[in-house]
Amino acid sequence: MEPGEEYFEPIQCGTTICGTAWADGGLRDTDWYVLTVIESGMLIFSGEAEFTFELAIVVPGSPDPCVGFAVVAIGQAAEGEIITIQAPVNPGEVWIRARDSGFDSNPCGGDDDDYYITIDCLPCDDFIIIEIDTDTYPEETSWELIERESGTVVASAGPLSDPYTLHIWELCADPTLCYDWYIYDSFGDGIHSSGYYSVYGFDGERLCDGGEFAYEDVCPDIGTCVPCDYVIGDFNGNEIFNVADIIAAFSKLKTGSPDPAFLCECPPGSGNEWAVTMDVNNSCGFNVADIIAAFSKLKTGEPELIPCEECPPDSPSPPGPEVPLRSKH
Repeated sequence: MEPGEEYFEPIQCGTTICGTAWADGGLRDTDWYVLTVIESGMLIFSGEAEFTFELAIVVPGSPDPCVGFAVVAIGQAAEGEIITIQAPVNPGEVWIRARDSGFDSNPCGGDDDDYYITIDCLPCDDFIIIEIDTDTYPEETSWELIERESGTVVASAGPLSDPYTLHIWELCADPTLCYDWYIYDSFGDGIHSSGYYSVYGFDGERLCDGGEFAYEDVCPDIGTCVPCDYVIGDFNGNEIFNVADIIAAFSKLKTGSPDPAFLCECPPGSGNEWAVTMDVNNSCGFNVADIIAAFSKLKTGEPELIPCEECPPDSPSPPGPEVPLRSKH
């Protein structure tokens, strides 16, 4: 390719692109599209292909797509799966890159080389900013921004590309909602060498940064997040602890009455959710021992409020026979 050569296909908001791409013998076809942005806002691209699809939003730094560009959103999807990426953009040109994620098994002129992309353009005024400076193995890194109440993944990227490269995402989001940002490393060694991540909130303040983690790290409480507190021993779920809770605890053991409001996964990764308000003795479960511990608590007064992120406790007591209260599965 020579700079200035006509290899971009113009596209517009609200349209659908249909195309083909191949990858074979260590080579691959890359399709480039150009969108002229008139007003700042959020671009959302969704697509599907008959092959493993890679879709990227690129901000140009020169007329040549091989140099001087910034990848502001990128994602991959398996054959037949839908991929969605998004990025806020300013007035000017934005490039969209569509291609097979590999270099083989999709020959030119084959029967499985079709794809489509839909383009949506939305206004946006509020952003969460993510920075990731990749290490030697960027393909191990991915991330998700999750809206806490609904559990919806509102934005994601990865596996990333381009080692030792600073990637920046400005994510359009609602500042009245609460978000948690998760970063993943498929190999389990985080971002090593000089790489790092940083997360900035709606007011531009840096909320989290790091790089030393194993398979996963999280930047919680982005936006308007209501503290999640509970009262240990609140068996009847009325947000206080008194003698009535002891009566409710006996009823729970006999009849399996409804759980109190606050639950957490214990131990992490188990898939089991426990009513943490009922786990008075910190055993990650509920049994007669918790009622005995509750009697002891009554002698010393109502326990302090304990935030949910402290569950399960750091030093749980030896567990006794436990009754799972609810399962995620």
